[in-house]
Amino acid sequence: MFKLLIGGDVCPINSNEECFISRDRREILGGIAAEVDDSDFFAVNLESPLTNSQLKSKKSGANIKASPETINGFVQMGVDLVFSANNHIGDYGEQGVIDTIDICNKNGVKLIGSGNGAEEASRPYIHESDGYSVGFLNYADT
Repeated sequence: MFKLLIGGDVCPINSNEECFISRDRREILGGIAAEVDDSDFFAVNLESPLTNSQLKSKKSGANIKASPETINGFVQMGVDLVFSANNHIGDYGEQGVIDTIDICNKNGVKLIGSGNGAEEASRPYIHESDGYSVGFLNYADT
């Protein structure tokens, strides 16, 4: 049996930032660590770009971002895939998106919902394991 675990919004900012940077898996996952360990594939929504950019996008609502170093926590948690198409990925413009894609790629964390142009950003991600295939799509309007 293939066990898929999909988490909601993960936003490694403010009080969460340090435990993501320091890779404190137990603090990040808390009571769900056993569920993550028991899964074959773990995906979450990355609710902020991972960037050092200072150039905020003009928008209504808050502009949020997380340090690129917080990728350490995603790796330590065992995240296989992050969904990035959401209302915050563009909070720090194109540079924020590029930085997020780059840091995920460099650390072996798959990412969908963002890319170099609409075609790349809209590509599905298909995971195959033990005779199972699971496809993911990730879109947002802006």
